[in-house]
Amino acid sequence: MLVYHAMPRTALPKPAAAVAATGYLGVGVFFVLSGFILTYVYGLAAEDGTLVRRDFWRARLARIYPAYAAALVFTIQLLVRNLLVAPGPSGATLLGIAATTISLTQAWIPGWGVWWNTPGWSLSAEVFFYLVFPLLAPWVLRRGLRASIVLGLSCAGVTAALGLLLDGAAGGDAGRLSVAMLGWITAWTPMVRLPEFVLGMFAGHLYLRGVRLPQIAGTLAAAALVGVAMSTSTKSGSVARLAAVGLCIAVFIGARASSTARGVLGAPWMVRLGNASYALYLFHGTTHSYFLAVANRTLGREWAQGYTAFFVYTLIAAGIALLVHDRLELPARRFLRGGPRGAVPRPFW
Repeated sequence: MLVYHAMPRTALPKPAAAVAATGYLGVGVFFVLSGFILTYVYGLAAEDGTLVRRDFWRARLARIYPAYAAALVFTIQLLVRNLLVAPGPSGATLLGIAATTISLTQAWIPGWGVWWNTPGWSLSAEVFFYLVFPLLAPWVLRRGLRASIVLGLSCAGVTAALGLLLDGAAGGDAGRLSVAMLGWITAWTPMVRLPEFVLGMFAGHLYLRGVRLPQIAGTLAAAALVGVAMSTSTKSGSVARLAAVGLCIAVFIGARASSTARGVLGAPWMVRLGNASYALYLFHGTTHSYFLAVANRTLGREWAQGYTAFFVYTLIAAGIALLVHDRLELPARRFLRGGPRGAVPRPFW
């Protein structure tokens, strides 16, 4: 996301620039990974009926809301500035945007999901996934292995079909029909993204049932993912490719989870950054806006648009994310989940 939103692309080779321009596809990675991890951690309890829904939802709230609320506060000044500089929502609409953003329901209403803190729309979808997970998990985990593979592929097919409709809605004669058919549905609507999450659930189910993918499968999936990114250099006409992204990620996760080798992803510094990645996702866009506001006025626009500026911004964004994770996320999670002081409740996800 840092590369997608902030990295200069003028000096990059065309293939690298194409990949950098498709960072928005990474949200699908997040949805598939979330379905996999939740199934791995909670799936068996959901299957045998021992999952306490209240405790599960409490744990989910403790996981996402403290940093989410802090990011909203961090973004208020930018929100006010944007409303003052350019025409925007006002009155009841503005109150509705504020209410739905705070309650994590903004993604259900087109145009409301990105007014306050843009990444919040995906958290709005994720909350919906959390709500339905205890209902979906028993059904998913009672499928046989062959049925799981077929249904997982069907999830990718549904994603592709919805993507084609949404791609058509972006313009052209077919687009008018798509708009009429879809009504209020957009690529940010939680129901549209649910198949990606369920695909991750089926991947987690296969892993729990002992299906282990060879590492070559993960390597090929990663290569295919790069190929998809390179063929999707612009947002127009790209929504349907979320299906390909979801399949690649499901295979890659299955292969990596099967590996006994730690590799670079298991290095302590990578684990540390991975733990802070959620805070980085929430804070990076606003951090970049504030950074540019200062850099443009002090060092000039030319410097602010260069690679040195991007490097400095990356360090600042990572530092803020680590600080939020250590000083806010962890203590808030312990408090909201009711764990002993100084301890991290398990499973921590």
